[in-house]
This record gives sequence, structure tokens and C-alpha cells, in this order.
Amino acid sequence: MQVTYGQISSDGEGDIDENQKDALAAGRSHHDIIGSLPLELVVLLVEYLDEIDIVRSQRVSKRWYEIFSCETIIQNVLFRTLAVLGRETTNVAAVNAMTYFRWHHGLKSARPVKKVLLPWPDDDGLKPRVWKMMYCSRRLGYVYTLPGSSERRAALWDLETGNRLTQIDTDNMSLDAIRLSDRYLVLILSDGIDTVLEVWEIHRPLRLENRRKKRFSSRLSRLSVDKDKVFIFTDAVGSRLQPIKVWDLRSDQVRMVGTLSAKTSLWHADADEDMLVTFEFYWSTYRLEVQQNKWSLTDGELVDRRNFCLQQFYDESRLGLAKSVDGWRRSYGRKTVSQLIKDGYTTMHIMYDYAIDRLSLRWIDCDEPINFLIHADECGFLGPRIIYRWTHEHMGVAVLNTATGTATVHPNQLDMRQVNAYNLMGARPPFELRHQGTSEPMDRYARVFGDQEVFGVANEGGTYLQLWFFNPDFVPDLPDTEPVRPVENWNNHQLAISSSGPFDFDEFNGSFSQRISR
Repeated sequence: MQVTYGQISSDGEGDIDENQKDALAAGRSHHDIIGSLPLELVVLLVEYLDEIDIVRSQRVSKRWYEIFSCETIIQNVLFRTLAVLGRETTNVAAVNAMTYFRWHHGLKSARPVKKVLLPWPDDDGLKPRVWKMMYCSRRLGYVYTLPGSSERRAALWDLETGNRLTQIDTDNMSLDAIRLSDRYLVLILSDGIDTVLEVWEIHRPLRLENRRKKRFSSRLSRLSVDKDKVFIFTDAVGSRLQPIKVWDLRSDQVRMVGTLSAKTSLWHADADEDMLVTFEFYWSTYRLEVQQNKWSLTDGELVDRRNFCLQQFYDESRLGLAKSVDGWRRSYGRKTVSQLIKDGYTTMHIMYDYAIDRLSLRWIDCDEPINFLIHADECGFLGPRIIYRWTHEHMGVAVLNTATGTATVHPNQLDMRQVNAYNLMGARPPFELRHQGTSEPMDRYARVFGDQEVFGVANEGGTYLQLWFFNPDFVPDLPDTEPVRPVENWNNHQLAISSSGPFDFDEFNGSFSQRISR
């Protein structure tokens, strides 16, 4: 029998079938507190459990297995799991629930399905030196140079098929950066006078078509792509306000839409409703004051403006937390998340839900620093509530879980072959590694990228790329890959709160799929 899920409300409750109630009530034991509870109460208790608790509960007894394999309970947990993964799918078969449970657990505990190490692919027989990377929809875009040349080139790599496009045409202009969405590749170019945006449509099998260009006389400070619109934030000489321009790729028209303050740390673009929402943060002694602006993308007019206090603060150590890092922002459908940082100890995670027009935040405090050197390429959003940040101090990955407000460091994640690559190590590593012929420590830092399926660790000038695959249904067989052999005993230390230990999904995966369908 194939079991599918119905609609679940936002509070996690679903319709409980009367047959399920009768079947579970028939097996109640006077010595089993959980087994003697009505199913409605068990569903309420499940709100405090995660997927690991559910799977472990199924192993207690046959009775508990019947209870915690109930469709209503499984779909309740699955609903929350899909939300963490940033997935809007609700019609998922029960036999596939274990895939998402294992996926979610792997993201939280930095335990991917598979880790591989591979060299960057050659270009004309030469090893590239990679400078910038962007990842989206199983494609990796990167900017690189070749030995003996200062010319920056762009490449696009489809991890699903292994196909690559190199030496993408830039019309002999200087390549500064790239942006990548599920449909478009944007090259940010410069001819020495103006900034030129070059947009390509991405098609499968991997190919680029319909190139378009726009020239801007002002320097670009930020840029993002949402569906068929490119949002361009430019610098205005002598002003702290940044004009916002929107390039509609369907009509090929550029429209001026309001301004962005230097205090703006979060914005959300909804291309379907032609609306741009920006937030400006003002810190005072005990509260965070927020100004929310809504701009129409149709006529560029200000639709609504309101001021409110987001939260009271009584911890003076958190005051003045107003530093944002360009690039630490990611959208998931109608939600956008961003992070503000004060130092290596404190992080503020901000989420805006456009569907309900709600702004929320979560503090993540650490007893020891994650990283004092902050850069956009050191942070990877692997979901709206799970962020991976590279930490130089431990040569590993810090997993920030905003659902629990905790940070866990998983040290010693670099492969020895990466260590031996001359330019790979991060700034001021925990052991003496010096530039050849000098006494100065290396100032390179690791670069990370990723989404819910894939996490990657490389770095400026590195020759190797480490890939972690979390989705059990997406583990591509890329050429020239080898297992990762991490360096051990650099710094076997974790921050204040860590996960409760490894859990072996493989042991339970097969039996779960068979039993749940009976």
C-alpha cells in the first residue's frame, strides 16, 4: 500500500483518520504511558521531537513502532523537515520519508552521504587558479586564471552531468565577478570606464544562449537575480543612499526603483508580485529599531513604510551589532534570510517571510570564536535555518543551526592533499605554515559554497575541490574523484554545544521503507 500525505497546516496538525484511532487504541497497554495516550496527544508530543527521536522511538517496541509509524505523525515530522530543507513539496510518499530524514540529519551534523576530493578540471592542459565561486541548482560557476596569465576567465560546471563550459566570451573586458541563478549566468565586467553586465540563459544539456548586455556608469555595490529580474544596487557619489535599478530580462528594460540605505542589511524581492521589501536597522541602547520599506517594481514608487522595534535587548555585549557581509543573504521562495555579525562570537540570523509579512531573528552565541576574519565566501547557506561557516581557528566547518540557536564546530576537515597545495591554507592557521622564502603567515582563506544538496570547500589558488553530497538521491559519479582523507589532530576541540552523537541511518533505512508500506 502506497501512503501519501495530505495537506498539513502551519501548526503541524493534520487530519487523523478514525481507523488509525481504533487500530492504535486496540493495542494500548496499561504499562505503556505513550501507548495509552490518545493519538491526538501523541501528535502534540511529536512537536518536540525531531526525525532522530522518531526513528529511535520506533525501535523501542512493536507498539511504539505502530504509533510512531502512523501517517499523521510521520507527515507531521516530515512537514517540519521539508521546511528546514527549504522545500515546498508536501505530497511526499511515506516510503520516501527516510530520504528526507537522513538528508536533514546529515545537514545538521555535517555527515554527508558522500565526501569526495577532486582536482579542478584543466583548461587547455593547464591547472586553473580559482578566485570566485557561485553555486546554484547543481551548477558551479567560477572565475579563474591560468599560470602565466592575469586574464580572468569564467566557467560553468554542471555537477549532475559533469559537463563544463570554459572560456566564456567576455569581449576582451575585465571580469570582476559572476552571479548565478537557476536560469541565468551574470558576468560583471569592466571596460575601464563603465560596468557592463552580461547575462546568459542557461539550458540543459549545458549550454548558454540569448546573451544580453547593459552598461552602467556607476559602480555596482550589490547584485542579485530573482527569476527574470536582475536587482542592481549602485553607488551614488557623495551620498549614503544607493539607487536601486531593476533589469527586467523579459522586456529588456531597466527601471529605477527607490534607494537603499547603508544601514540596509536585508531585502526581499518578489518577482511574481512585482514588489521589493527592504529593511534598515537602527541600534539603540536596549532595542533594535527597524524601518521597513515596500517598493513597487511596476512604477518604482514607495508603496508602504513602517517603523517598529523588533526585540528588546538587555545584553550590552550585543549592542552595536550592525555589520553585515555582502553575500550573506539567500532567498528560499517567499522567505529571505541574512546574517549580521559582531565578532567571532556572536551572530544574528534574520528571516523575512513575505507570505505573512513577518521579520524574525535568532541569536547564536558561542563561548569561543568561530572566525574573526569575515568574508562572503566563507559562509554557505545550506537551508533557511542551517548555515555552514568556515573557521580558520579549527580548520573545519561550523554548523549554525538557527532552529536550536546552537553552533557546532567540526574541526580538521581539510584533506592532506589540500594542505600540501601551496595556496590553500586559511589565514593564520593553528600551526606554523609559512610562505616560501618569507616569515609571514599565509593570508589566504578557504572558500565555501553550497545549498541543501551540496557543500564545497576550496580556496583562493587551490588546486583541489572537496565536495559533500547530502541528498541521498543526488550523488553524481564525477571523474577523477577520490575519497577524502582529512588531516587529524590539528585541534580536537568543539564549541559549547554540539550534536548528541552520530546516528546510523543505514541500519534502519531498508526496514523502514518496507514496514511503513505494509
